[in-house]
Amino acid sequence: MKKLLGPVIITVLFLVINNTGYSQDQTGKDNPDSYKYYRIETKKDNENDTNIRRNLIKLEDELFVPDDFRRNQMEITVDKTDPEQAQWTVTLGDENAEDRIFGFWADISQPVRDMLDRWRGNGTKVNLILKKITPWTIIDKPYKDMGREIKRKKAILAPQKFRDISSSEAYISPYFQAFGGEPLGIPIKGSVGLSFQFGTPYSGPMETDIIGASFNIAGISLGVTTRIKEFVQKRSSNDTAIVDANTLIANYNNLFAPHLGVEASIVLPFLKILKVGFFRTLDTLDNDYDPPVRVKNSETGELMPNNVIKAKRDYVNAELRYPFTFFNSSFAKVYLAHSFDEYHMGFVAREVYIDESLFDVRTDVMFGNKNRNFQILVESMIANIGSSFARSSFAIGPSVRLGTKSNGNFGFISLLVNMRVKIGDFWERNAN
Repeated sequence: MKKLLGPVIITVLFLVINNTGYSQDQTGKDNPDSYKYYRIETKKDNENDTNIRRNLIKLEDELFVPDDFRRNQMEITVDKTDPEQAQWTVTLGDENAEDRIFGFWADISQPVRDMLDRWRGNGTKVNLILKKITPWTIIDKPYKDMGREIKRKKAILAPQKFRDISSSEAYISPYFQAFGGEPLGIPIKGSVGLSFQFGTPYSGPMETDIIGASFNIAGISLGVTTRIKEFVQKRSSNDTAIVDANTLIANYNNLFAPHLGVEASIVLPFLKILKVGFFRTLDTLDNDYDPPVRVKNSETGELMPNNVIKAKRDYVNAELRYPFTFFNSSFAKVYLAHSFDEYHMGFVAREVYIDESLFDVRTDVMFGNKNRNFQILVESMIANIGSSFARSSFAIGPSVRLGTKSNGNFGFISLLVNMRVKIGDFWERNAN
């Protein structure tokens, strides 16, 4: 009898959960126009419709939002559940935060009300009155959300920001990532600004020791690089011992930088989707006292490869990319790149909105070459950890590299965590 007690309890709990929940409304129809309590999350510069952008600004005016509180990203909550219409409310920001802006539905104009109730913008509209929840909801809801966005034809849109199509201001980026990814680009004024980066745009955590800073002006970038040796595993020059492969942090198939290097690049003004540049070492790696550790392939007996940036030579780098908006993202692109004698192909998207989910995603495919083996980098970082305007300021998640392991098989060569912070909304305006 005791053996049956556990399964019986689990079955009862399953039935209780499966038959418990909240109905959305009396009709049970999932019609966004009829929501009584909902939240809209959007960005002004992601909205193609000028009337929507105008009404979003008008909403801030009617709620007397101070200039220093106005942001590109907006979170709007409407509550019309009270029987008394005079008690209906609209809130800007997280409705539970102390810095929220609160007002009554009656205080806003009819065009703004119609825009909110009949939301047709690119941002998401979420019903806050829970529908019936079952154990299957957790599994199928994300796919339903994605399917609904695709059906609304908002999965992929043309570039929404002027900097996405500008050769002189494409460097601007408010995101600083711990390892790899797009550089942090801080504008001083328009096309003049600074960039900072740990890693390359195509590298993952603990894959390379290169770091850099550059000055940008009118689409031209001039910078210097150095290294943080602790980012990769090295050995002393007189150490010839063979070490075991690390199962979590790949100690092979990595990129090693010189002590000092210079780089220059330009986004071609007549072909704004193409960036070309060169890199030159200023020191010599012949006398480098910290070469890569030696890991042997147990199948072939050969040493596992690494790409060590050579001394006394120049590297020509290039990237062909196409920016677009992916599920209401603030930035997204696909690219084909040549970097340090390696070819890369990939996809990046920041602040992807799918219903209540907010995340970053990055995939990079490095083709096998004379220096390194073929590998795939996959990252997904969850961003909706904070509240209100901090909702997208921080993201963290797994970063996985797949490639040829030390035993000759294809599989995971590193399994780590990456993260990024959003410094601010740097100079954002619409492409149109």
